Amino acid sequence: DQPDLELALHRAREHGAQRVVVISGGAGRLDHALANLLVLASPQDAEMAIEAHVGSGRMAVGRGHRALRGGAAAMGSLSSS
Repeated sequence: DQPDLELALHRAREHGAQRVVVISGGAGRLDHALANLLVLASPQDAEMAIEAHVGSGRMAVGRGHRALRGGAAAMGSLSSS
């Protein structure tokens, strides 16, 4: 009963992926979107650089130190667990 995204990340880990980019249209159920965000931030994938493009938004899972770039009008959010 694992979400498709979790299964895909597991397969990527098995094949030694160091970077994963996830692309989604952003439409669909809110509970599925939130579950996928939690999957992306899972500690079991800490060795992979994970980036997600969801609709018009972009998310990068950062662990440890990470540089953020953007112009004066750029907007963003930071969250930590």
